[in-house]
Amino acid sequence: MQTSAALLVLISLIATSAGAELYKWVDKNGKITYSDSPPPADAKRVEKKRFTDRVAEGDGLSFATQNAMKKHPVFLFANDCGELCDKGKALLAKRGVPHALKNPEKNIVDGNELKKLVGALEVPTLQVGKYAIKGFNESAWHGALDAAGYPESAGPLKAGSVKESKDANFVDGKAKSRQEEIGGGQNPGNETPEESANQDK
Repeated sequence: MQTSAALLVLISLIATSAGAELYKWVDKNGKITYSDSPPPADAKRVEKKRFTDRVAEGDGLSFATQNAMKKHPVFLFANDCGELCDKGKALLAKRGVPHALKNPEKNIVDGNELKKLVGALEVPTLQVGKYAIKGFNESAWHGALDAAGYPESAGPLKAGSVKESKDANFVDGKAKSRQEEIGGGQNPGNETPEESANQDK
């Protein structure tokens, strides 16, 4: 347990050094040692690992980012609101925070969700886990992401790291037909407009 704690402390200390190397070895007394410095000549079972290798397999996300995503997923409610929305998106992109982008202006479900969350259709709104911040506030946004465990900089966002919600014609995964939107679903069955006109005569 103490060894694991020491390793985590060491990793956090060398995290800012790009490409740093971590050494593990067994000393002459049989004690396992971790260090960013090469081991002594009499060390046994020496292992070397680059810090930049410490990422989750498959998606290239760091362990810290993946852990934060599981516990505190991030959602950004935004539309084309101009400078504030642009700043919010840029902040998340700069920190490399994977998130879901929701547009309450174009998506009914997103709009209802935002109303329940903050009581109004106000954008941008950042949701980190269950905690929501209405409006763009750089220090508050950074504070929420820090508290959730997201790294200060995880590198540029990778493809697929920003997931956008579907448009307004999709509610609960089911497409609404144009006829339902206009006529409230008054056309029974699968009749064509021509068939409906013939029945009215």
